[in-house]
Amino acid sequence: MIDYKEAKKYLLPTLLDYGFKERKDKSCKSCLVFSDGSETLLVYRNQRGIYDHYVNKSASDDYGDAVHFIMKRVLNKTTNLSAEDFCKVEAELSRIAGLGVIKDVINNTSTIQEKQPFDISKYTVERLDLAAVPGACRRFFEQRHIDPRQLAPFKSVIGILVSDRGFKQPLFYWQNMDGNIVGAQYKYIKDNVCQKRFLKNTDRSNSLWMTPIEGSKALFVTEDPLDAIAHSQLFPGARYAYLCTGGTSTKAQREMIHSFSQKFKLPIILGNDNDLAGQLENFKLAYHTANIEYAINSKTQRVLLTVNGAEREWGKDEIVAALQAVMKQRPNMILSIPWAKDWNDDLRSSKKSISLRIAENMARVQIETTKSEQRGMIAGKLP
Repeated sequence: MIDYKEAKKYLLPTLLDYGFKERKDKSCKSCLVFSDGSETLLVYRNQRGIYDHYVNKSASDDYGDAVHFIMKRVLNKTTNLSAEDFCKVEAELSRIAGLGVIKDVINNTSTIQEKQPFDISKYTVERLDLAAVPGACRRFFEQRHIDPRQLAPFKSVIGILVSDRGFKQPLFYWQNMDGNIVGAQYKYIKDNVCQKRFLKNTDRSNSLWMTPIEGSKALFVTEDPLDAIAHSQLFPGARYAYLCTGGTSTKAQREMIHSFSQKFKLPIILGNDNDLAGQLENFKLAYHTANIEYAINSKTQRVLLTVNGAEREWGKDEIVAALQAVMKQRPNMILSIPWAKDWNDDLRSSKKSISLRIAENMARVQIETTKSEQRGMIAGKLP
């Protein structure tokens, strides 16, 4: 948590230097809105006057501490800060926010609170009954093109969260290395966009959403549980154990995945999203013993990678090429890339009817023919 009044001398100038401008027409007492044209940053103000969360709309409603936004999403991208200045800002922000601990800032005084362990008993949770999936949950899965009747392999790792108002939402359990539930994430649809929230005190950094490993023939790694479910419905006979990191993986999560691979003597299938961030996650898993630092430039869609001190700048294709090369040297790893952006998109594409595909192809041919005729007319030739 961050005392906004104390840290704004770093937060606002950094945002402005990076091209963010406050949207006066959108800002209000409870929320400041910044935008750089492609990304939107919302800084929420709670009742005690502390601005502590951001939302990046272009990153699937990513939530986190404002200081982490500065350090990971802004300062790492800027080139006008020297290493010395960067360290000074990092140290000052760490002092203000108390990175690594939870601070409660009231009237410029701080008290450190111990993080409480996750307790699922504090919530009302129902078992997933495939014969009677609640309507809201059924519609959620169907909107993601997932058949809720085929969720049997996931019954042990999915529940139904019941809110105080009686609303029911799918709940995904996160487990640590010992198989204990140390967190949970619920999902719902808002304005046709999938929203996801972790329950309080979830230890995502040291856990995975994962299906039972016993009897599996490989460990399939994805970013999100919905991608894992979509992949299982695309390839129903695969017999994979699915392991999900929730997005950007931590070192502890990657070590868990490799530990499971060694313990059960199973290969690892790298199945993260078909974009720069997803292939970077595959790269981090493939080179999990290396010292990797990186900074993604969202505007150029390239990443500055430092691997064991060697620096290079790559796009997605270069990362995929490097992964394909290393796969030849590591028979216990397999690279599996979705055809579209992710496996959920692939599942949606696979469910299009044949007649619709024919209609789309006819429309595409008509468009291409029209363009060809126009090019011919412009060139003074018959098409």
